[in-house]
Amino acid sequence: ATGNLNSAIEQYEKVRKHFPYYINAQINLLDLYSETGKTENAKALFNELFEKSPDNPRLLEYKKKFQQP
Repeated sequence: ATGNLNSAIEQYEKVRKHFPYYINAQINLLDLYSETGKTENAKALFNELFEKSPDNPRLLEYKKKFQQP
């Protein structure tokens, strides 16, 4: 299962590189980073996406987890 998650991460990273404003795909990547314990990657991606789309309901779920008080 971990191999599948890592493969999915690689694919979403490619999508992120080529389509930087495709927010939902990047939130999927954020989900995968969180699920696989890549917390620093998740925090950095959250901050980047939150700047682009602060009202996105899926990002608001992560706000409490990643945003500094």
